[in-house]
Amino acid sequence: MRGLVRTTPRELGRNVAVLDGIRGLAILQVVLGHTHYILNSNPFDVDVSRWTIINRLFLPADLGLDIFFTLSGFLITSLLLRDFETRSSRSEGTPSLLRRFYARRALRLLPALYVMLALDWLFELWEGLDLHSQWRTTYSAVLYIANWASVWNVTNTNGDLGHLWSLAVEEQFYIVWPLILAGLLALRRRPWPQLAILVLLVAVIAQHRTSATVDGLFWLHAYIRTDMRVDSMIVGALIAFVYRYVSINRIAVAAVGTTALLVMVWYKWIEPPTDLYRFGYTRNAVLVGLCILAAASTRWWFNTILTVRPLVALGKFSYGLYLYHHIVFLAVGRHLA
Repeated sequence: MRGLVRTTPRELGRNVAVLDGIRGLAILQVVLGHTHYILNSNPFDVDVSRWTIINRLFLPADLGLDIFFTLSGFLITSLLLRDFETRSSRSEGTPSLLRRFYARRALRLLPALYVMLALDWLFELWEGLDLHSQWRTTYSAVLYIANWASVWNVTNTNGDLGHLWSLAVEEQFYIVWPLILAGLLALRRRPWPQLAILVLLVAVIAQHRTSATVDGLFWLHAYIRTDMRVDSMIVGALIAFVYRYVSINRIAVAAVGTTALLVMVWYKWIEPPTDLYRFGYTRNAVLVGLCILAAASTRWWFNTILTVRPLVALGKFSYGLYLYHHIVFLAVGRHLA
C-alpha cells in the first residue's frame, strides 16, 4: 500500500482549463434542462418536441447539478488540502485559515447573489407577486437555507428563485466541510483512513436516501434536502484525496474516465435512470468524479473537447448564468409561451 502513496502531493493549478470546461458542460446541461420553461407555459411540462431523442437532450437538469456538486467537492477539498498542508510554513493556525477560507467564499458568492435578488424584487413588484412569498424566499436565499424553506413550506415560496436550493446545499457543505476535513487530517499522514471514512460516508448517505425513498419520502425532499444530496460533494472530496495523494497509472485512469463518460451518455440518451432518488445520484457522482480525475490527471482525449474556448468561457461565467437563467426562462414562458 505504501507504494501507492505519492511521495510529493500532486498540486492542482489555480486555473485548470479542463475543469472550467467541465463546469461549462454542467451549466449547459442545466440551461438545456430548463429550456422547457420557455417553450411551455406549464413549467411541469418537460417535453420540448415530438421526438424522444430531442427530449432526452433537454431532460431536466439533474446531471448538470450532479456535475456541479461533485466538481465543487473536488475543488474545495483540493484547495483546503493545500492550505492545511502549507499553513505551518506561514505560521498560520487553523482558525485563521478557516476565517480566510470563509471570507474568500463570501466575496466570491455573495455580491452577485445580492444583486440578482435585488433585481428580482424589482421584477416581481412589476409582475405583482405576493410580497410575503417574495420576502420569505429572499431571506431564505440570503441565509442559504432555500432548500429547507421549500421543504418546510413549498407553497409559500417564489418558484422563480426555486433553483437557489442547490446553492444552499453547496454553501451548507462549505460551512461544515472544512471543520470535518480538519478532523480527518488529524488522524494520520497516510490517506487510507481518510479514504475509507469518505467511502463510508458516501455509502451511509446513499443508503439513507434510498431507505427514505422506499418509505415514501416526498420526491422533492429527496431532491433538495442537504442530507439527501451531500454525498455527491463527498464523492468529489474523495476524488480530491485520490488525485493529491495516490499514485495512479495514467493509462488506467484515462480508460476508466472514458468508460465513465460512456456510461453517462448511455443513461442520458439511451436509458434514462429511473432510480435517481435511490442510488442514482451517488452513481452519477462517481461517474462524474472519475471523469474529473481523468481530465485533471492525464492527457485524456476528451480534454480536447473540454478545452474548447467557448466551453471554457461558459464555465467561467457559469455562476452568473445559473443565477439568472431560471428567472428569465420562467418569465419568458409566462408571458410569451
